[in-house]
Amino acid sequence: MSPATITRIISELMHQGVVLEGRHGKSTGGRRPIYLHIDHSKLYIAAVKLLRDDCIVALLDLKGQILTKEKLQPESLSPKALLSTVADTLRDISSSLSIKQEHIVGVGVAASGICHPVDGIVIRSLNLG
Repeated sequence: MSPATITRIISELMHQGVVLEGRHGKSTGGRRPIYLHIDHSKLYIAAVKLLRDDCIVALLDLKGQILTKEKLQPESLSPKALLSTVADTLRDISSSLSIKQEHIVGVGVAASGICHPVDGIVIRSLNLG
């Protein structure tokens, strides 16, 4: 990426409050650098663990600190029903923490069984049926 592209991206992230300016560094001949850091409280990650007897949904900050987690009691392990339960739970716990859904930047899913490496689909799982 060009320096102009990086500057534009950083400017946008600063406008959103995700990247913050820190202290000034020592000059090595030119302008003194300004150190930047990420505000880990602005963006979040969702985590989902899917096993037959252990289904958990959690929200974490960007440092990996668990903010909250909830054990699920899904009525069904069918993909459609399970996805609906997980999505509803994520909405509920993010709402309870006043976290906007657009601030959740990713969802990691751990599922037992054989998964397709490109499509991310569980092909076969003894635990999930």
